[in-house]
Amino acid sequence: LSCENKTAAMGDRVYANILMPKDSELLSIKVVTGKGKQVDTTKENDVSYSFVMPADEVTVIATFARLNHQVIIENGDHGTVTPSAEKARPGTVVKLEVTPESGYVLSNIQTVPGFEITRIDVNAYQFTMPDTGEDVKIVTAFAKGSAGTISSPWLIGTTGHEKDVIA
Repeated sequence: LSCENKTAAMGDRVYANILMPKDSELLSIKVVTGKGKQVDTTKENDVSYSFVMPADEVTVIATFARLNHQVIIENGDHGTVTPSAEKARPGTVVKLEVTPESGYVLSNIQTVPGFEITRIDVNAYQFTMPDTGEDVKIVTAFAKGSAGTISSPWLIGTTGHEKDVIA
């Protein structure tokens, strides 16, 4: 946030220019006097706001939020994984619904970049969207069998780190 005027007299129009952080969007801009009174602002364009300088000193406060990032699913053959959201902000819990074809089970689920996925039940998982500044990819594989009956354990986890096993 930068202001064209470092000092201003009462009644002067002051322009505040937004310097947007990478991968962020502006949620709000507030101008508050030293006595706590909010000053009306005018949106000049996408990156500039103005206000009329009151008699008191002011503080200009800009609030930003990280942009949503995509949840990309790369389904293996014989099943699908569907996210509860196709885009999410960092910190948002995203649920994954697993739908294997008849006679198949989820045999592997990995994230790129690697982070933890929590198993809720045999066909449901969830993760918290990381604050990596990039999209998340979920890569899956399915194998013949049914939960509890496939002959060898299959890794469920993150880029090769064991988190859960279906056996």
